[in-house]
Amino acid sequence: MTSLVEIQQSRNQESADAWALYEPHRNRVTSLLLDALPSSENDAGSESRICLLGAGNCNDVDLRQLAGHCREVALIDLDVNALQQAVERQQLVGHPAVRLQSGIDLTGIFDRLSPDDAADENDHAKQIAELTRLAESFSLPGLATNFDVVASVCVLSQLIDGVVRRFPRPQVSLPLLQAVRRRHLRLLLEHCRPGGTAILVSEVVSSDTCPELLTVPDASLPGLLANLLAAQNFFTGLHPGIILQELQSDELIKPLAAAVKPVAPWKWPFLYRTYAVTAFVVRRRE
Repeated sequence: MTSLVEIQQSRNQESADAWALYEPHRNRVTSLLLDALPSSENDAGSESRICLLGAGNCNDVDLRQLAGHCREVALIDLDVNALQQAVERQQLVGHPAVRLQSGIDLTGIFDRLSPDDAADENDHAKQIAELTRLAESFSLPGLATNFDVVASVCVLSQLIDGVVRRFPRPQVSLPLLQAVRRRHLRLLLEHCRPGGTAILVSEVVSSDTCPELLTVPDASLPGLLANLLAAQNFFTGLHPGIILQELQSDELIKPLAAAVKPVAPWKWPFLYRTYAVTAFVVRRRE
């Protein structure tokens, strides 16, 4: 039986050597993070603190730049080997600003979502209800709640994939999928300081179902993406319009979010496919 942790470790190993390929995507993500720092934090030796949820290989983030502008860069992930190799790759072993926290499940239910579990479908409703309750109520152990910036970079898709693998029928998995997504959005904001910034970066669709992504000019990407969304061609649970709606109107998220800024989409070449990526920059209410 292959666990979700093993699947994630395999994915990290697969993309571990993609540092050069990720460069345009990494530059976009790193700029978003640096721009979100308090305006006075452009000098080295600042007191800013950044947390990356689901940091993995960190091929999509320039840790050296972040460490040069922050007192702390906290890297959170399930996969200890991926984090250690990321720090080695970017030559930051022993750097006083970089802190690793591994073995952390960002859903609270990963160990109960084995994709090979062949339970009776008649029992799925009961399982979904219990897992939804757990997903909505869990917290991250030992993680501070006063970061200047908390970011999730192309992690939400992996969390949702765990739900879909366990419960492939959309009409069955939807309540749990929604609970995992909303809890992830809340976690980003809950671990920001008042006035801090949460950043969500997520894939929306890939060239597997839209080959045009391989060649479309950057200027034409917003129009193409709008057409794909209208045609229901997007990853399950990752429609940016739904995410925006939840950030602005969910009864538990809205009190935390003072302002939500969508970011124009960009392309992310990823090994054997290309993704269209969107982002939201959310300011935590004072």
